[in-house]
Amino acid sequence: MKGHKQLMSSRSDEWATPGWLFDILNGYFHFDLDPCASAENHKCEIYYTKEDDGLAQPWNTRTNGSTVAFVNPPYTHRQALPWIKKAIAENKERGVRSLFLLPARTETKWFWELASNASDVFFIGKRLKFNDGKGGATFPSVLMGIGLSVAKIPREIPGIAMDIKSFNPKQEKKKKEIPAATPALPDIQERESAYWSDADPGDLRDKGY
Repeated sequence: MKGHKQLMSSRSDEWATPGWLFDILNGYFHFDLDPCASAENHKCEIYYTKEDDGLAQPWNTRTNGSTVAFVNPPYTHRQALPWIKKAIAENKERGVRSLFLLPARTETKWFWELASNASDVFFIGKRLKFNDGKGGATFPSVLMGIGLSVAKIPREIPGIAMDIKSFNPKQEKKKKEIPAATPALPDIQERESAYWSDADPGDLRDKGY
């Protein structure tokens, strides 16, 4: 039980991407680099571990064309924000495109730092089970891209895509129009229960973000 509680606690910064989710996304985006990984849970052939320090490494690993990175960083504020800033810089300086998997913490600074540089956002419709199904998330998840659009995420992933620019708090306050959301397709096939979390957020909901 101790290990299970640690996986659900906000004190645990690292949440290994569910393999089935990565496979669907990889089939669509064709990732080249996993810049914040470990030897045990890396998702791409080219990856950086904590010892490699992906924040200090260049991300343009392709010799031809634009590198596409899959970024599932540690989830606390102090850990997530540097990765977001790194991805923004890599896009501007080297043309690297990145897809982020993060908690849908719309009240945080890092969420809007990323959102202000993303064209759209995809809110995953169910809470995920991370770490090969061993840890149920107490939070919803979101996908956002730097140089990538997530508006047409494969239908195997239930959720809703939105034009995030219209929600950006940096825009003029007088703008009151709320854009129409793009609904998920009605024939989305339900995933097995092993993929989704029904964990109660409880008192952990707002800690550490």
